[in-house]
Amino acid sequence: ADRSLSTNTSLVYEFQLNSDGTVTSGPLIENIDVKDLTLNSTLDKPTVNIIFRLYNESDIQHLTFEYSTNDGETWTQAPINTIDQNTYSTSFTIYGAQQYVSLRINATDSNGLKMSATTIKGFFVKGALTLDYFPQPFLKDDGTINFAFVLGATWPHGRHNYGASVADIIGSTLIALRMRPNQPIQSSFISYHDTDVVGYNPSTGNMWIGDTAYPTLISVGGPGVNMLFDYYNNILPAYFSKEGGWHIETTTGNEYWRELDEYGRTVEDYAIIAIHYDAETSRYFMLIGGIGAEGSVAASKYIADFNSLEGRAMVIKVSDGNGDGIVTFWNLIHGLEKIEVIEIIR
Repeated sequence: ADRSLSTNTSLVYEFQLNSDGTVTSGPLIENIDVKDLTLNSTLDKPTVNIIFRLYNESDIQHLTFEYSTNDGETWTQAPINTIDQNTYSTSFTIYGAQQYVSLRINATDSNGLKMSATTIKGFFVKGALTLDYFPQPFLKDDGTINFAFVLGATWPHGRHNYGASVADIIGSTLIALRMRPNQPIQSSFISYHDTDVVGYNPSTGNMWIGDTAYPTLISVGGPGVNMLFDYYNNILPAYFSKEGGWHIETTTGNEYWRELDEYGRTVEDYAIIAIHYDAETSRYFMLIGGIGAEGSVAASKYIADFNSLEGRAMVIKVSDGNGDGIVTFWNLIHGLEKIEVIEIIR
């Protein structure tokens, strides 16, 4: 059966006519509750929290919840948590300008009966800032500082037990130079060790983030050496994987690997520039890190040179730019290496 619930909502579901004349119905949606939604169907924050309830005569075997910000042209699957036998919750964050959000729920029960409910332009959401808005929110409206740097400690620490290199300090200095023109003469930047900001219990593997002088943070250094990047790494649209050796993967299915010559010198390196909105704390984090130290410096140099940033994450590539066949810090800092954007994930 197929019927319209409103001008923008459709429900497709299956039922079974039994030999005794009774009807077995497939799953049906009993209720959808979008938390904090106003009377004019607007959500004034970027994170969407939804509780929905299904009516089903048989056990649910397969259930998906998807959302779209382009009127159903493409869909993104959101995680589902089970509250009780028939009640579920989901949460996801919308990035970018204010936009409509569409929803789709698909369910299949133990009898193989299916249901699909789609709502186009269900409600309006104020999206989280993307890299396009940089240097916001890391500078205030008057251009003064609204962030602190987080750099990896130089001693072995964290889940991966690595120490950071001085290259991350170089990277943060380059970014500070971009921010500096807007600051009062006697102002200064704050830098934390990651061990000052992120807690880690080696017995349980649990990590947590503490309070800082400024609500927003800019982290330099990949997840191997910087626990703040490590804390958010697995939920970013571009992230680091340790499987087979450190490399970058994206939600679009691409992989990027660092290349060394026969002497172990860097021929090309890759880095991530990402922004993340933490819904639990309402804080923004900018995460910058390379597979190698050259990648971290290259990404920082790209930002420092006032290049435009886009999307939720960018993959940056650095390669030989002066013909010597390798990438060096000296040439990077002096603008002699080739730095380019390889991928933008929105």
